[in-house]
Amino acid sequence: MIFRLFLSHKIEGESAISDLLHYARGNKEINKNSHLGKTMNTLQHIRYALRTLLKRPGFTVTVVLTLALGIGANTAIFSAIDAVLLNPLPYKDPDRLMVVWETNKQLGDRNEATIGNFLDWRSRNHVFDQLGSLFYTDMILTGIGEPERIKSCVVTTNFFQVVGVQPMLGRSFLPEEEIPGKLAV
Repeated sequence: MIFRLFLSHKIEGESAISDLLHYARGNKEINKNSHLGKTMNTLQHIRYALRTLLKRPGFTVTVVLTLALGIGANTAIFSAIDAVLLNPLPYKDPDRLMVVWETNKQLGDRNEATIGNFLDWRSRNHVFDQLGSLFYTDMILTGIGEPERIKSCVVTTNFFQVVGVQPMLGRSFLPEEEIPGKLAV
């Protein structure tokens, strides 16, 4: 293994192979600045660290748990940052999507737009390519078994076009399905 590491390296004008042969001939004095000398020094440090850790098992458990906790926390934080900040949103042209809110100036609250205001905004729109709406709500799922309350969204018929995604199964909504009194989808 050590031989394989030194075959292609020249360090400070001295061949690593000659350094390895020098050590193999029984000459125990190795140039500490050579690659082999640094490797042997590192191996001695690792052996010393392992001996010290084996002599003190309580300290060893503390070190291992601290490292595990630190590595786990860093992995979790990086995974969250990677998913939220570094990867692009899974929409077509995510930098062109906007969210529009209503604001109550007396209370300073930011609210979802009412359906009446949204329909007015959409009919008078000259700025955006399209306006779509979504409203979070709870619904009751019935069928086989007990009814269950689920989180859901009510969306306008062009919602999937606005975010640039296609349904995985079936079709998207048709414009006539948005007319009040029609069959709910």
